[in-house]
Amino acid sequence: MVASEEHQDLFACFERLATEVFAEAESGATPSGRERRLWRLPKNVVYYYHNVITREDMARVRPLVEKLRHRAVELINELPERAEARARLAELARSAQERFTFHPWSMGDLELFVSYLDNAAMWAHIPEDYPEPLTLEMAATLIEASNEAPRHHEVHAVRWNGDVIGQVRLQFDSSPSPDSAELSYWLAQPYWNRGLTTDFVTLYTYESFRTHPKIGRIFAQVLEGNDSSIRVLEKAGYRQESFEYHNVEKHGRKLSTHVFSVYDSDYLVG
Repeated sequence: MVASEEHQDLFACFERLATEVFAEAESGATPSGRERRLWRLPKNVVYYYHNVITREDMARVRPLVEKLRHRAVELINELPERAEARARLAELARSAQERFTFHPWSMGDLELFVSYLDNAAMWAHIPEDYPEPLTLEMAATLIEASNEAPRHHEVHAVRWNGDVIGQVRLQFDSSPSPDSAELSYWLAQPYWNRGLTTDFVTLYTYESFRTHPKIGRIFAQVLEGNDSSIRVLEKAGYRQESFEYHNVEKHGRKLSTHVFSVYDSDYLVG
C-alpha cells in the first residue's frame, strides 16, 4: 500500500496500532476479538485523524477508509485462525460450481422473468419501487438494459440444476473507488427457504474476483429489516461496514441500509 505524503502519518499510525492488535494474541485476546478490532481500525483511525463529524466528512474520507481496509483485511487473513474460514468459502464455491451457472438474460426468458418479478413480495427488499404491474414490455426493457453497458454492470440470470431461479448483478460505477464493485441479487419466491442464495452469492463473488482481477472489494447494500439477506452475506464472508441512515427513497419513504463488503484476500482465488 503506497501512502501519499499527506497521509503517511495516518498510515503509519494504522500500522502501529495494527501491530498492537496482533500482540494481543500473547495476552489472551480471542481470535474473533482481534479480527473485529482490525476490521474497525481503519474507520476509527481515519475518523479521529480527520475529525469526522458530518455526512460530508464521512463521504470525503471514505476512499481513505477503504484503502486502509484493504490493508486491514490482508492482516486479518494472516491470522492463523482465518485459514479455516477461507478454506470453507473456497469449498462452498467449489461445491456450488457443480449446481449453479450464470448467463445473460434473453428474450426467451421474458415470461419467466415477469412471472417472478410481477410480485409485491419480491420487491419488498429491493431498493427500487415495484412497477406494479410489471408488463411484458417493461420486462423486455429491463432485459435489454441488463445486457447493455458492460462497463456499467454485468447482469446474469442464475441457473440451478438447469432451472432459472434468480439474478445477480455486479455494478462497476456505484463507488468512487475504482477497485470496488457493488453486488445485488434476488431469488425467485418459489425457491425461498432452501439455502440457495448463500451458495450462488458465494460462487458469484468468487467468480467476480477471479474474472475481474482489478476488483479488490465487493460491497452490497441491504435494506434495514432484511435479516435473511444479512445472514446470506455473512455466510459468504462479507462483513458489515456501516449503517447508512435514510439513504434510499422507496414509494416516497426514506429507508436505511446496512453496507457489507468482502475483499479478494478473503477468498482463495486461483
